[in-house]
Amino acid sequence: MTMQGKVAIVTGGGTGLGREISKLFAARGASVAIVYARSREDAEATAREIGGGAKARYVDITPTLADLIRAPMPLNTEGAVLYQALTEGDLHR
Repeated sequence: MTMQGKVAIVTGGGTGLGREISKLFAARGASVAIVYARSREDAEATAREIGGGAKARYVDITPTLADLIRAPMPLNTEGAVLYQALTEGDLHR
């Protein structure tokens, strides 16, 4: 499956499973945004390894997680993949 022209946003994308997912999406042609909360060095190292314009970005999702904990269905976001069909230009906004 090609992901050319798509943007993959990967939370926890600098370490563990998230790192492997980031690399896979990049290998399939996606522009990758690696979102981190605590692992800046790992996220930046993964972005450098991937190349191709991969970006590491800090995002504090704590308030959002608090809302999700109260939701009927809990969600574990560590290493989760948020994929949205965005154009490459949307990554740079």
